[in-house]
Amino acid sequence: MVPEILLKASRMGVRLEESTFGILINALCRIGEIDCATELVKHMSEDSFIIDPSLYSRLLSSVCKYKDSSRFDIIGYMEELRRKTRFSPDLRDYTVVMRFLVEGGRGKEVVSVLNQMKCDRIEPDIVCYTIILQGVVADESYTKADKLFDELLLLGLTPDVYTYNVYINGLCKQKDIVGGVKMMSSMRKVGSEANVVTYNILVKASVEVGNMSRAKSMWEEMERNGVERNSHTYDVMIKAFLEVDEVVSAHGLLEEAFNRNLVVKSSRIEQVISRLCDKELMDEAVELIAHLV
Repeated sequence: MVPEILLKASRMGVRLEESTFGILINALCRIGEIDCATELVKHMSEDSFIIDPSLYSRLLSSVCKYKDSSRFDIIGYMEELRRKTRFSPDLRDYTVVMRFLVEGGRGKEVVSVLNQMKCDRIEPDIVCYTIILQGVVADESYTKADKLFDELLLLGLTPDVYTYNVYINGLCKQKDIVGGVKMMSSMRKVGSEANVVTYNILVKASVEVGNMSRAKSMWEEMERNGVERNSHTYDVMIKAFLEVDEVVSAHGLLEEAFNRNLVVKSSRIEQVISRLCDKELMDEAVELIAHLV
């Protein structure tokens, strides 16, 4: 449809205005016709149209929305756009690309985007570093994560709770629970309070290494610090109590979760019912059946 409009306009000697192209490109981006929108932008550049910088950003954002984040060569696409047009990505554009790569599980590639930013003399902010950390931690590149965390501190950036959570998760994935707890203490010193995600990471990691004492301590600390436990917190602890055969404790937490109107997985309720039956606690087991309906 759009190429036909351009062809007819060309035959009639009509030069479309920039605003017309802008409307067409925005419409194509909205419906996911990215390739066609890209060709239009290139056409505008070749014909020396003045292109609103926001059009480039809109196009790049739409590419990241509609293309497969696990396979699409977004770095190559951005480089081609820069080469064939006057596109000069800004901080927001780079952030969109980084998020796209991380969502696709491509942590190593996201570091190259950071390097390109530096070459373009664009200063990455804490959001950029948090996204990059998330990518390298997911990729299990823990040494790189340590270097990135040190780097952002040297740049004078202040980590927020999201940055700390990503880094603490990386420490816990290495089974360095002590390091994770120390990092949580460091958060407080700079005025960044741990949230439910922080505690969930540490509780789960403690359980996975068999340290129920620390998991219980973290659980109690949440209450002391006014951090509300969510469904995930309860699920982790209920599962942990079942694994160490503390069925009554698991049942107590399950009832507590129900009283707080939290959603509990049916499979977890079934496990508790089964274990209560094993302990011949039939009345308690029967009462839980109603929650499966």
